[in-house]
Amino acid sequence: MRYDVATKVVVEHGKEAILKRLVGIEAVVRRLLERRRDIMIESPAYEIIKEEGLREGIQQGMLEDAREMVLEALSVKFGVLPIDLIEEIKGIQFREVLKQLLRAAMTVESLDQFREQLGRVKG
Repeated sequence: MRYDVATKVVVEHGKEAILKRLVGIEAVVRRLLERRRDIMIESPAYEIIKEEGLREGIQQGMLEDAREMVLEALSVKFGVLPIDLIEEIKGIQFREVLKQLLRAAMTVESLDQFREQLGRVKG
């Protein structure tokens, strides 16, 4: 019985020591990352990467807006839209295609006509 209690105390003490070391290592890693971050921010490459990310984010936002405009035009005109049509429109990755579909949404007489236009535009 003594052996079990003693072993448990040693194991618990060992766990505490390991945890303290891990916390210390984490602090060191954080400081190193902060230094690296400062160096990276000063780099000309960082500015290029940041600008590219910004442009990509703007383009993605414009695509999402264009999709929403097509869906809004269709839902105003025809009411509740079929899920498959919504998913197909949300999958379109080209703004020019979405612009053509917006025009079609405003001029077609039915969802079937819109689907025909969608098929033509997507090729």
